[in-house]
Amino acid sequence: MAEKFSIATVIETDGAALSVLEFSTFLFNFRAAYVLALQTLDPLGGGFEDSLHTQRDLHSFANDVLVAHRRTSALALSQVAKTNLDAWTDLQFIDIRRENPLRVLLAGVPAALAVAVILSGGKIEVVGVVKAELPPLGTGIASIQDAFRTGQVPPTGGTPPKRSGTPLGQKPGPKPLPNKK
Repeated sequence: MAEKFSIATVIETDGAALSVLEFSTFLFNFRAAYVLALQTLDPLGGGFEDSLHTQRDLHSFANDVLVAHRRTSALALSQVAKTNLDAWTDLQFIDIRRENPLRVLLAGVPAALAVAVILSGGKIEVVGVVKAELPPLGTGIASIQDAFRTGQVPPTGGTPPKRSGTPLGQKPGPKPLPNKK
């Protein structure tokens, strides 16, 4: 059996502590994008398991995934992320290094992995060695969810999170009362 395709991935963490909730939410959404890419690309005729094509092809594949799964809610993404895949197609960690930035070696189906990177707002480089750079976790979460909600591929570097500065998973406190003079 051939060796599984892997991609060196860099996630910017700004040297700050890494929130387990934010990291797991990002991975859950990233896996959902990967699974939906597999489900969409498989009927397109295959061949994409063996090689990565041009960046133009990859962006076209990302658009195909969004057309097929537009208006997928965050709740639906969480269900998709739980899809069972066989060992050969499943997204797997090969290596993780916690430095600044976080470096992760991921293995999976090349085109699906590249589409997940693109939908997270990441940058992918397909020149000899394949490399990916993902945006900060909160931005990646927002980019994936926004991409499926709107059907638009996020710009490289991702969509800034549409949060009010409240940490992920926490509700904002009460708004201050206006000053009466």
